[in-house]
Amino acid sequence: MAIRSVLIILFVTFLAACTSAPAARKINSISIGMTKTEVISVMGQPDSTAAKDGVEYMNYRLATSALDFDGSDTSDYFVRFVNGRVDAFGHKGDFDTAGEPTKRIEVKIK
Repeated sequence: MAIRSVLIILFVTFLAACTSAPAARKINSISIGMTKTEVISVMGQPDSTAAKDGVEYMNYRLATSALDFDGSDTSDYFVRFVNGRVDAFGHKGDFDTAGEPTKRIEVKIK
């Protein structure tokens, strides 16, 4: 009986892991041209916001796994607005200004 219970738990865990992550479902519902109000209705309130030179960003930290029960398996997603409408969206680094900062390091070898 115990083996049967363990097999059922393993099977259910496997099925849950195969389902798409909540982040993918949310971010895939965004489309170019949406307003901030429309994005918030789909994604919820952002974790942070930023703006520079008329371009606004909403930052979301979303679960990347359907099995993320403790919030440890998350990833950054951004929605970029130009003139109050979605201009770009996606995972951090998908568009130029939301990418990781880069540094150029030059080493002189003798």
